[in-house]
Amino acid sequence: MFDLKNKNVLVIGLGGRGRAACELLHRSGASVFGVDSADTGDLRSGVEKLRPLGIEIALGVSAPPQRQFSLAVLSPAVPTNTELVQAVRSTKVHMIGELELGFQHPLSSRPGIWIFWSCR
Repeated sequence: MFDLKNKNVLVIGLGGRGRAACELLHRSGASVFGVDSADTGDLRSGVEKLRPLGIEIALGVSAPPQRQFSLAVLSPAVPTNTELVQAVRSTKVHMIGELELGFQHPLSSRPGIWIFWSCR
């Protein structure tokens, strides 16, 4: 399980699941920075509720912000061969998927059966 309190966490991909990951990380005490290579009207309106929480947002980017991150969370909708993901990988920051984030979160640590698959 990750201790995210006071950690800088980067979320890559700000569709619905990425925004939910930002909120979960924020509730866990992390300092969250969300990025997306797209910059559409739908995306802009979707991230507006994150800013009042203190979550920093950057849209239309191809490189991560210039700061140290303890963790990066990658949306499954973001291809791993994008310039943005490759730039984050080059920093050697630990990168996980949203599914692992949810599994590692304390609210999800109850016994049960987890079934998932990847479409890649």
